Amino acid sequence: MLRIAHLANYALRLLVVMLFVACRPTAEDEYRYVGREVSIAYLKSLCISMAEPITLDLSIAGRVVANDKMGELNRAIVIMDDTAGIELKVECDDIDPIIPLYSEVVVRCSGLWLGREGEKIVLGAKPSSHYVVDRVAESELGNILLEVSLPSSTPQSRRRTVAEIEPGDMSCLVRVERLRFADAPSGAQWCERDSLTGRYITTLRYAEDATGVIGVVVDKECDYRMETLPEGEVTLFAVVDRCTSERVLRITNHSII
Repeated sequence: MLRIAHLANYALRLLVVMLFVACRPTAEDEYRYVGREVSIAYLKSLCISMAEPITLDLSIAGRVVANDKMGELNRAIVIMDDTAGIELKVECDDIDPIIPLYSEVVVRCSGLWLGREGEKIVLGAKPSSHYVVDRVAESELGNILLEVSLPSSTPQSRRRTVAEIEPGDMSCLVRVERLRFADAPSGAQWCERDSLTGRYITTLRYAEDATGVIGVVVDKECDYRMETLPEGEVTLFAVVDRCTSERVLRITNHSII
């Protein structure tokens, strides 16, 4: 019975994706009102306090450069255009079947909120607790996602050294080459285990290139948490994120390391 329920749930999610794709506007479709489309950089500039409601009828368009495809980002997606990137908080435990990694999306932002987490600005629902924004309910995705186009290519990343990563790169996809996990002991896994329970815990690893050192946060739920850290130099494709008040990298697709 559990397997039947799981298959039914998967089929429902697949149907949602098909409906999103089927609803993409064509020349013969009626005009779909999206409000005024603005850049992500402009949208972020509207956040002048810890939490700010979006009262204007605005929308953004971009590529999904991070989600939970391999468990690397929990209940959120990161959208990036040519100007900036922003994280959208979503109350959904299995996002990739609905909003695939690298898909193109149009998000209507009217009624959503912007929140400031240090130098990181996030997008979500009206806050109801101590968080700067709440997560958008899965049932509301159809109201804010005006378009989801299945991916046809990988998005353009910003090539950076560790020293070149700056606040303007927050929530953007970057490519950092010739990194080494120099401080990790030989044979260490991506995630460490709790000494009492033996369960994997979200782990902050440190990598370095010739210009500096930066943290790489690895979620305890990611698919490769038990794999051994690579030895030698690697190239990471990651979004710039914030963890324990420091700027870090969050890998977006482990299979391309």
